[in-house]
Amino acid sequence: MSGTWDLNCVVADIPEYLKARPRWKGFPIPFTTLIKEDGTPDFRGTDQHRWAECVTKGLCGLCGQPLIYWQAFIGGEKCKESRLFFDPAMHVKCAEFAAKACPFIVGCKSYSIKTNQDPTAYRNISAERPTHMYLFKTRGYDLVKIEEKVYIKAHPFKFVNEIPRPEPKE
Repeated sequence: MSGTWDLNCVVADIPEYLKARPRWKGFPIPFTTLIKEDGTPDFRGTDQHRWAECVTKGLCGLCGQPLIYWQAFIGGEKCKESRLFFDPAMHVKCAEFAAKACPFIVGCKSYSIKTNQDPTAYRNISAERPTHMYLFKTRGYDLVKIEEKVYIKAHPFKFVNEIPRPEPKE
Protein backbone atom coordinates (compact mmCIF):
# COMPACT_ATOMS: atom_id res chain seq x y z
CA MET A 1 0.00 0.00 0.00
CA SER A 2 1.25 3.45 -0.87
CA GLY A 3 2.26 6.02 1.73
CA THR A 4 0.03 8.56 -0.02
CA TRP A 5 -3.70 9.16 0.31
CA ASP A 6 -5.74 10.94 -2.35
CA LEU A 7 -9.24 12.35 -1.75
CA ASN A 8 -9.49 14.12 -5.12
CA CYS A 9 -8.77 17.39 -3.35
CA VAL A 10 -5.62 16.63 -1.40
CA VAL A 11 -2.63 14.34 -1.55
CA ALA A 12 -0.51 13.94 1.54
CA ASP A 13 2.39 11.73 2.55
CA ILE A 14 1.61 9.72 5.68
CA PRO A 15 4.16 10.47 8.43
CA GLU A 16 6.01 7.66 10.24
CA TYR A 17 3.98 8.06 13.44
CA LEU A 18 0.75 7.34 11.55
CA LYS A 19 1.94 4.52 9.28
CA ALA A 20 1.26 1.89 11.96
CA ARG A 21 -2.38 2.97 12.45
CA PRO A 22 -5.14 0.77 11.04
CA ARG A 23 -6.43 1.97 7.66
CA TRP A 24 -9.81 2.60 6.12
CA LYS A 25 -9.81 3.04 2.33
CA GLY A 26 -6.07 3.70 2.58
CA PHE A 27 -6.47 6.45 5.16
CA PRO A 28 -4.95 5.98 8.64
CA ILE A 29 -7.67 5.92 11.30
CA PRO A 30 -6.84 8.48 14.00
CA PHE A 31 -6.43 7.08 17.53
CA THR A 32 -9.44 8.98 18.93
CA THR A 33 -11.83 8.23 16.02
CA LEU A 34 -15.11 6.66 17.05
CA ILE A 35 -15.46 3.12 15.68
CA LYS A 36 -19.04 2.05 14.96
CA GLU A 37 -20.47 -1.31 16.01
CA ASP A 38 -19.91 -2.66 12.48
CA GLY A 39 -16.19 -1.81 12.75
CA THR A 40 -16.19 1.17 10.39
CA PRO A 41 -14.70 4.46 11.55
CA ASP A 42 -16.86 7.53 12.03
CA PHE A 43 -14.30 10.28 11.41
CA ARG A 44 -16.75 12.88 12.74
CA GLY A 45 -17.02 11.14 16.12
CA THR A 46 -14.70 10.91 19.10
CA ASP A 47 -14.02 7.85 21.25
CA GLN A 48 -14.33 9.41 24.71
CA HIS A 49 -12.17 6.75 26.40
CA ARG A 50 -9.29 7.29 23.99
CA TRP A 51 -9.76 11.06 24.25
CA ALA A 52 -9.34 10.80 28.03
CA GLU A 53 -6.29 8.56 27.59
CA CYS A 54 -4.68 11.14 25.28
CA VAL A 55 -5.26 14.15 27.49
CA THR A 56 -4.25 12.44 30.75
CA LYS A 57 -1.25 10.48 29.45
CA GLY A 58 0.09 13.03 26.94
CA LEU A 59 -0.62 10.96 23.82
CA CYS A 60 -1.08 12.24 20.27
CA GLY A 61 -4.74 12.34 19.29
CA LEU A 62 -3.92 11.04 15.80
CA CYS A 63 -1.33 8.30 16.26
CA GLY A 64 -1.75 7.51 19.98
CA GLN A 65 2.01 7.70 20.66
CA PRO A 66 3.56 9.83 23.45
CA LEU A 67 3.91 13.51 22.58
CA ILE A 68 7.34 15.08 22.33
CA TYR A 69 8.80 18.59 22.77
CA TRP A 70 6.50 20.49 20.36
CA GLN A 71 2.78 19.78 20.38
CA ALA A 72 0.24 20.95 17.84
CA PHE A 73 -3.44 21.79 17.75
CA ILE A 74 -5.69 22.64 14.83
CA GLY A 75 -8.60 25.03 15.08
CA GLY A 76 -10.27 28.17 13.88
CA GLU A 77 -10.55 31.75 15.05
CA LYS A 78 -12.32 30.85 18.31
CA CYS A 79 -9.49 28.49 19.21
CA LYS A 80 -6.91 31.09 18.22
CA GLU A 81 -8.48 33.62 20.58
CA SER A 82 -9.26 31.34 23.52
CA ARG A 83 -6.59 28.59 23.16
CA LEU A 84 -9.44 26.15 23.97
CA PHE A 85 -9.71 22.87 22.09
CA PHE A 86 -11.73 19.68 22.17
CA ASP A 87 -9.37 17.54 20.06
CA PRO A 88 -6.22 16.34 21.85
CA ALA A 89 -2.75 17.65 21.04
CA MET A 90 -0.83 16.04 18.19
CA HIS A 91 2.74 15.59 17.06
CA VAL A 92 3.56 18.44 14.69
CA LYS A 93 4.09 15.97 11.80
CA CYS A 94 0.73 14.31 12.51
CA ALA A 95 -1.00 17.71 12.60
CA GLU A 96 0.72 18.77 9.36
CA PHE A 97 -0.59 15.59 7.74
CA ALA A 98 -4.11 16.26 9.04
CA ALA A 99 -3.88 19.85 7.76
CA LYS A 100 -3.32 18.46 4.24
CA ALA A 101 -5.40 15.27 4.33
CA CYS A 102 -8.45 15.74 6.55
CA PRO A 103 -11.40 16.70 4.32
CA PHE A 104 -12.97 18.77 7.10
CA ILE A 105 -9.81 20.76 7.81
CA VAL A 106 -8.92 21.48 4.20
CA GLY A 107 -12.52 22.27 3.34
CA CYS A 108 -13.14 19.50 0.80
CA LYS A 109 -16.08 18.22 2.80
CA SER A 110 -18.69 20.23 4.58
CA TYR A 111 -20.05 18.28 7.48
CA SER A 112 -20.45 18.90 11.15
CA ILE A 113 -18.29 17.33 13.82
CA LYS A 114 -20.23 15.15 16.20
CA THR A 115 -19.35 13.61 19.52
CA ASN A 116 -21.15 11.14 21.75
CA GLN A 117 -22.07 14.17 23.84
CA ASP A 118 -24.83 16.73 23.67
CA PRO A 119 -24.12 18.72 20.46
CA THR A 120 -24.47 21.99 22.36
CA ALA A 121 -22.09 20.83 25.11
CA TYR A 122 -19.01 22.59 23.74
CA ARG A 123 -20.33 26.09 23.02
CA ASN A 124 -16.86 27.64 23.03
CA ILE A 125 -15.76 25.48 20.09
CA SER A 126 -17.60 25.54 16.78
CA ALA A 127 -18.82 22.24 15.33
CA GLU A 128 -18.92 23.80 11.85
CA ARG A 129 -15.76 24.31 9.84
CA PRO A 130 -14.48 27.85 10.40
CA THR A 131 -13.62 30.02 7.40
CA HIS A 132 -9.96 30.02 8.45
CA MET A 133 -8.15 27.09 10.06
CA TYR A 134 -4.79 27.27 11.83
CA LEU A 135 -2.06 24.94 13.02
CA PHE A 136 -0.84 26.02 16.45
CA LYS A 137 2.45 24.88 18.00
CA THR A 138 2.93 24.97 21.74
CA ARG A 139 4.83 23.27 24.54
CA GLY A 140 1.87 21.87 26.44
CA TYR A 141 -1.66 22.21 27.71
CA ASP A 142 -3.84 22.00 30.77
CA LEU A 143 -7.32 20.65 31.26
CA VAL A 144 -9.83 23.29 32.32
CA LYS A 145 -13.47 23.06 33.33
CA ILE A 146 -15.86 25.67 31.95
CA GLU A 147 -19.58 25.37 32.65
CA GLU A 148 -19.09 21.75 33.77
CA LYS A 149 -17.34 20.78 30.49
CA VAL A 150 -13.69 19.80 30.22
CA TYR A 151 -11.62 21.63 27.61
CA ILE A 152 -7.99 21.48 26.61
CA LYS A 153 -6.33 24.86 27.19
CA ALA A 154 -3.15 25.11 25.13
CA HIS A 155 -0.18 26.88 26.63
CA PRO A 156 0.73 30.12 24.80
CA PHE A 157 1.35 29.49 21.11
CA LYS A 158 4.92 29.67 19.83
CA PHE A 159 3.87 29.46 16.18
CA VAL A 160 0.55 29.97 14.39
CA ASN A 161 0.25 29.03 10.71
CA GLU A 162 -2.91 29.41 8.65
CA ILE A 163 -3.87 26.22 6.84
CA PRO A 164 -4.43 27.00 3.16
CA ARG A 165 -7.55 25.68 1.49
CA PRO A 166 -6.91 23.89 -1.78
CA GLU A 167 -8.15 25.44 -4.97
CA PRO A 168 -11.41 23.79 -6.09
CA LYS A 169 -10.86 21.13 -8.76
CA GLU A 170 -12.98 21.26 -11.86
